[in-house]
Amino acid sequence: MINKVVSKNGIRRVASSGFVLASLLGLCAGEGGRASAQTASARSGTTNERACQDAGRAKLGQMAEVLRCGYLSDSGAIEALAVVPLKSIRGLSPGCIPVSRLAILRLVNGNWQTALDAEHEIRNPVGYVGLEYIDDSYQVRGYCLVIGDRKAGSREPFSLSLGYITLSGDFDGVPTDIGWNPKAGRYQELAGNDATGGFSPEVKDPPHRKVCCSKGK
Repeated sequence: MINKVVSKNGIRRVASSGFVLASLLGLCAGEGGRASAQTASARSGTTNERACQDAGRAKLGQMAEVLRCGYLSDSGAIEALAVVPLKSIRGLSPGCIPVSRLAILRLVNGNWQTALDAEHEIRNPVGYVGLEYIDDSYQVRGYCLVIGDRKAGSREPFSLSLGYITLSGDFDGVPTDIGWNPKAGRYQELAGNDATGGFSPEVKDPPHRKVCCSKGK
């Protein structure tokens, strides 16, 4: 029988090797956990984008494009900014995105709800935004959309600016600036007036008038 003798130095070497191996295994496990978390986050983002795209097309049709998807405002819900682009209109102004229709959709309890809809007029679930009356003689092709994204470290919220595009393809009028009002719990016109909390209330039942001829003729 042959007896194997291990010196104290040998024991130290074995213990040291075991410590290094355990450290490496722990490091690999940590890296693997972070990689798994990043993969899950990427999958979640992809799922949200797909859901936003489906919601946009369900609301606006197959020509719809989703320009923003995620936590756009302080509503605490995933939102999608969907538009139908006016690709024949170009060069109006820097940052202008010509659209014929726009909607902000919000995911609430598994269902998509319309938070803002801009077609002939701009509306939220309570009423009309950015107008006092509806001019039935005012004909337009769509809107010039400018997006104000929330910036890291800034208190400026997500906002939209919508100006009319005439039948001739020109920009007309003063744009309506829109943002999320956390007190009202909906998108409203930005007023810059402290007396109204910085927002103008919507008009529930505006009168109809014929003020001018068709724009762009």
